[in-house]
Amino acid sequence: MVLGKEDPNHEYYTCIREATKDEWEFVKTCLKSDETPKQIQSITSNLLDKQFSKRLKDNKTMHLFHPAVGDNMTDVAQHGLLLHDTPPPMKKYGTGLHFARDETYALHFSKSRDLILCEVVVGDYCRGKVEDTKPPVSQFGTDFQCCVNNVADPEVFVLYDLMCIRPKFWVTF
Repeated sequence: MVLGKEDPNHEYYTCIREATKDEWEFVKTCLKSDETPKQIQSITSNLLDKQFSKRLKDNKTMHLFHPAVGDNMTDVAQHGLLLHDTPPPMKKYGTGLHFARDETYALHFSKSRDLILCEVVVGDYCRGKVEDTKPPVSQFGTDFQCCVNNVADPEVFVLYDLMCIRPKFWVTF
């Protein structure tokens, strides 16, 4: 399904389509459990890709899961995720958008059993606190990119800059 402009080279081209075999294989490499998705849809948005690429620089990226709680796939494809899209029980490490390294954790917060697999700029991070409204500044005066549950082995990542998030796949279990 093409949303917006029909030309794949146009800035506002957005598309949702069934994932290819190679994309299925890629998503499976991101899964930690043996549960097989029922459906995977690929999300393409030239505008979100352009915004995301501005944040990349030399920062580290990861593929992380976000529960699709009340999200509409069309809205996510066209506008990305919004800060109100994180379910309240997930907000242990700050008020930003929460992502999980492990799909089984994210599925606990998704009543529909739908997850959004995103490429996320994680950069430098610190441990988050429930009252955080943005990542703190490090002792060296630089901004952290996101907050996490455990700096040594993070499983939950909290982002506040929406342009550091690129939705890639809508995964249904």
